[in-house]
Amino acid sequence: MKTSDFKTPEELLGFVQVCLEERNLEAAAQAVGDVRTQFAASALALHIAGFVWEQTFLEKRALGEEPGLELYERAESLYREALEHCREDTIDVHLERLFACLFVLGTQREDVGRLREALAVAERRAARETCEGLAACRRDQATVATAIARATQDPDDWEKAHQCFERAEEPPEGRDALFFHYYRGITRKALGERANDQALLEDAVRSFQAARRHGSVRGLDYLLADCLVQLQNPAAADVLEMKALLPLVLENANPADPLVRSLAARWEVRKRILKDEGYRFDDGRKP
Repeated sequence: MKTSDFKTPEELLGFVQVCLEERNLEAAAQAVGDVRTQFAASALALHIAGFVWEQTFLEKRALGEEPGLELYERAESLYREALEHCREDTIDVHLERLFACLFVLGTQREDVGRLREALAVAERRAARETCEGLAACRRDQATVATAIARATQDPDDWEKAHQCFERAEEPPEGRDALFFHYYRGITRKALGERANDQALLEDAVRSFQAARRHGSVRGLDYLLADCLVQLQNPAAADVLEMKALLPLVLENANPADPLVRSLAARWEVRKRILKDEGYRFDDGRKP
């Protein structure tokens, strides 16, 4: 069915919902293909179309395909138009999806401008008295602020990310918890290294350890290992983790990578220090 076959946006919504439940993305895409002509002033219809393109991207990715980011660009454009025509009580819904598009495009294209806009959108949502899911919105702010700081390496951006995490509430479990601790660890690590602040580095270690309890993400073990080896007065448990983790990280990393070579050199120094302090490396403990 084409967009012109539907008399109202509500009819279009009902049809698209069935298509998505049945994973019939081709029919859903055809149904919203001419939404700008048929329902140009309908925030609902424009939002539906944006959501279809988002889901198309995610479904193709799940199937192992390489969908183009232009699908997210289409969704971004449609959500912007939906915001121009929406009622006050539906703004949050459109802002939430616009944030998702800006974050994906900003990170995938290394587009700091989009990331800063995503942060502004998250702040706008959090400032609204009617904001649903405020805790999740606060986490969105912290995550995108970290992405900005990683791109710019600006001390002010790192401090902004730090402050966002100070206001954010830790999620209880799942991938939300994994990424919350992962990005918080990245922020603490960056600030701790810049200021040679052991408290922040210890906090980064605890954040990365918490992330590992919830799952795995690329680079997590390296970041944890890099923080552990920088601790000036590691606890016994931290020494045990160094002994277990550092050889594994170095074995699986590219030895030609300058960061890996640097980590290996610092680990050799750390081992000598620990041996001088009486640690054995058969079990990592002191005699």
